[in-house]
Amino acid sequence: HHQARVSNPVEVYRSAPSSSSGYALVGDEEGNLVANPSSLDDMLMTSAGVGKGWKLLRFGFMDETNHPFLIRWIVDRTFTPSGGANSFSSPAGTGDFGVIYPGGNAGQAYDLTIDVSGAGVTCDTAQMYVAEQYRTLQAPLGFGPFDPLVHIVYNKEAAPTIGSSNDGFWLDGSPFDGVYVDPDEFDKFDITNVPPLNYSNFLFGIQVDPASTTDTVRPFEYHLDIGNLVSGSNLDLQQIDQSYLVLKYGVTLNNTIPPIQVEVDGQAASTTASSIHFQLTCGENMNSGAPIKVLLYNWVTGTWDLRGNATLSTTDQTFDFAVTNQPQNYISTSAATPRYVKARIQLFTHLTLNNNDQLRIDQAQWLITR
Repeated sequence: HHQARVSNPVEVYRSAPSSSSGYALVGDEEGNLVANPSSLDDMLMTSAGVGKGWKLLRFGFMDETNHPFLIRWIVDRTFTPSGGANSFSSPAGTGDFGVIYPGGNAGQAYDLTIDVSGAGVTCDTAQMYVAEQYRTLQAPLGFGPFDPLVHIVYNKEAAPTIGSSNDGFWLDGSPFDGVYVDPDEFDKFDITNVPPLNYSNFLFGIQVDPASTTDTVRPFEYHLDIGNLVSGSNLDLQQIDQSYLVLKYGVTLNNTIPPIQVEVDGQAASTTASSIHFQLTCGENMNSGAPIKVLLYNWVTGTWDLRGNATLSTTDQTFDFAVTNQPQNYISTSAATPRYVKARIQLFTHLTLNNNDQLRIDQAQWLITR
C-alpha cells in the first residue's frame, strides 16, 4: 500500500491588488476600451518555485460577451526585444499550456485561481517572461485567431508582493500576432505622467507543489535509422550551443516513409512521473517548412506514440511535446533497460529523393516531473 503524497502549495509569485480599484484594463487616452487579447510581462518568482511543478495559477480577464474561448500561456526564460517571431528563444522548462473557458457574465472582470497541475508545468529559472493570450476555439490545434472580445486584467495598484516584476508590459499591438516588439509595444498605464501614476503588471499568481522534483534527462546515445550523418555526435545534443548533430536526407521511394528518422535514448532518475516533456531544439539549412513528427516509446503497450507535429524553419526553434496522461508508461521498468526513455524524430518532405536539405539538432532532452 502506498500513501499518496500530499503537500500544501507554496506561493512563489503574486501581483494582485488589494481592492477593486486596483484592477485595470487597457484603454486609450479618452478612456475607451482597447482590444487586448495578448500581452507579455516579465516576472521573477522566488527561488522556491524553481524546478517545482505549478499547482495553482491566478489570472484575470474581462469578456465583453458571454462566449467560450481558449486561454494560452507561453513561458520563456529569455526575451529578445525586436526579435520578431523568435523573440522567445528558449522555453523556461515546460511552459506552453492553456485551458478552455466556457464563458462568463458579459462585461464582468474576473480574478480567477485554477488548478494547472494536470498541465505538468515547471519553470527552471526564477526569471521568466509570460505571454497571456486569449484565442477563439478552432480545430485541430484547439486555438484559432486572437479573440478581441476578451481583455487581460492588470494590477495597477502596487508592485508584486511576492517575487518582482519590472514596471510595464509588452502590448501585442494590432494586428495581433503574438510577437512582442520593444520599444514600440512596451507600455505602462498613465505613461504620459512622469513618474506614472500607476503600476503596470499582469494580475498574476503562481503556487507550486514544493514536494515535486523536475529531472533533466539528456540522451546517452542516438540511432540514425534513416538518413545520412553529415557531422556531429551525441555530445552535440546535450545543450543549446549551436553545435549540432547534422543529418541529410536518405533515399525513400514512399512518401509515407520519412527520409530522416533518428532515435534518442536517455535514462530517467526514477520510474515515477507526474509529467514528461520532451524538448527538441532544431532547424534546417534550406527549404523552410519541412514537417517533423515526434514519437515517444510507450513501454507498456510496446508502441511508438505520436506526441506532436511541428514545422521547421531555417532559424532554430525549440519545441515541447508533453505527456501528462500516464507519463510513467514512457519510462522502462525492465531490468534490461532500467528507466530508459526513448524519443523518435521523423522529418518529412514533399520530395522522395535525396536533396541537399539538412536537419540540424542542437539539443534533445526530457524534463520529468515527479
